[in-house]
Amino acid sequence: MCAKSPPQEREPSTSTTTQARSSTRPTRRCRPLSSLSEPASRRASSRSPSTTVPDPDWTPKILDILKAKGVHASFFIIGENAQANPDLVRRILAEGHDIGNHTFHPPKFGELPDSLVTLEINANQRLFEALTGRSMRLFRAPFLGDAEPTTSDEIVPIEIAQSMGYVTVGLHVDPNDWLRPPADTIVDRVIEQVSDPNPDISGRIILLHDSGGDRSQTVAALPKLIDSLRAKGYDFVPVSELAGLTRDQAMPPLPPRSYAQLISLPVFMTLSWLGRLLTVVFVLAIGLGVARVLFLSVVGLGNRRAEARRVPPPLPQHPPLQTVLIPAHNEGKVIAGAVHHILASDYPNLEVIVIDDGSTDDTSEQVRAHYAGDARVKLFTIANGGKAAALNFGLRHARGQVVVALDADTHFEKDAISSSCAGSATLRSAPWPATPRSATAST
Repeated sequence: MCAKSPPQEREPSTSTTTQARSSTRPTRRCRPLSSLSEPASRRASSRSPSTTVPDPDWTPKILDILKAKGVHASFFIIGENAQANPDLVRRILAEGHDIGNHTFHPPKFGELPDSLVTLEINANQRLFEALTGRSMRLFRAPFLGDAEPTTSDEIVPIEIAQSMGYVTVGLHVDPNDWLRPPADTIVDRVIEQVSDPNPDISGRIILLHDSGGDRSQTVAALPKLIDSLRAKGYDFVPVSELAGLTRDQAMPPLPPRSYAQLISLPVFMTLSWLGRLLTVVFVLAIGLGVARVLFLSVVGLGNRRAEARRVPPPLPQHPPLQTVLIPAHNEGKVIAGAVHHILASDYPNLEVIVIDDGSTDDTSEQVRAHYAGDARVKLFTIANGGKAAALNFGLRHARGQVVVALDADTHFEKDAISSSCAGSATLRSAPWPATPRSATAST
């Protein structure tokens, strides 16, 4: 964030990292940044994530503190955030801070072709020009952890930005505030890195974040940090001054009535409002979906309670005979159990007809072995003609006024037959007829 300036004068560097400007007097200069940078002659001890500014919740608080303390910082903006918060971008500029380019929506440049890297940088610049009437010359690459890039993922975007006229800003003082440590820890880490006598560790530029999540600890640490470093004799300047650039060099004004500004502003604002509209529609759709689930849950619970309170009507004093048809073809392993479940019903007046549809196994033998002495069970053996033929045969021999057909592997609940018969009885105002029959097929 800050460092003591050596007592000799050097010109600002236009290489891929910003060089600190020296002063002829032994003062110490430092600066807090919403995004950051620092001298190329030092290596940072840790990597940091890209800065995501502006943020409608935390950036105004950061700006209020900087204004109260009389400190100018450097903000590296992300285009999609700036597009959603244009007034914040204008406020940052109006209050005298630097604004640099952090791409439109920071990608990992190593995964993109050079043309898309250029588009990311240029789109953010065009948006800034449309909002402020100024361009940008300071650049911070996403996921660039320090001032000395060493991998192709870090070098390629810097080379492209430099070819577009940008000065790349790195950093050496990183308290990792994005991990949300306590405010005092942020202050201690910054002071430790700034004051370290090792020239490879100490630095002049501090990285702080005002977006990307809960930044309450950063907001709480900032005034303490400014007061602590000032007490040690440090001064605060924006990156442009540290690099020897004027405000107009760091953010060149556009020519009056620039066509680029006139065209870009309505395009970006239309995209911004369209994005907000889609967000509202998306949230509304989610809300309707949740409301539908809640409504169906309430209705389902109400129906369950109503079913629990409902008392089934009593059976008639003399319940009618009910016939259960079981067509079976090679069902020797399950037929005895199926008949057993039917006979275990709480319905007092029923008959079971098993139609052996040309089985080649012991289906008929199983029925005879278990139910030969039970008058409620009848067995018919016919030539194989299919399920429909077997049911029709069974219907011709059924005596019940209600007929139920089911497969041999179907098991009824104990009260299933009595409940269906009781329900049928409530629909009848006259005595049960002697001849009509109904059949219900179960597959």
